[in-house]
Amino acid sequence: MKTRSGGISKQRRQAPVFQGRVISKKKQKQLEKAVKLEKRLLHQKGYLEAPEEDMQDANALVPSQKQKVIVEISAEALKAAASGRGTTLGQPL
Repeated sequence: MKTRSGGISKQRRQAPVFQGRVISKKKQKQLEKAVKLEKRLLHQKGYLEAPEEDMQDANALVPSQKQKVIVEISAEALKAAASGRGTTLGQPL
């Protein structure tokens, strides 16, 4: 392939089919949250209809950070564990 100046030019590289930019996971989460908040705002103003919500488990409704687990252990079991070998209340090792 010759150029206008008469020299031979290098072949041009074809543009890739996918020309999207790479986004980190953190940035992707930020964008998803922004879209979610924007949809909520448009719904509040009446520009969008609310999407139908899917059925969810009862555990999914409560955030995992706020779930509390309470375990009750009988006094006899605690007493037996405390008096066992190698404990501060039991015999030394």
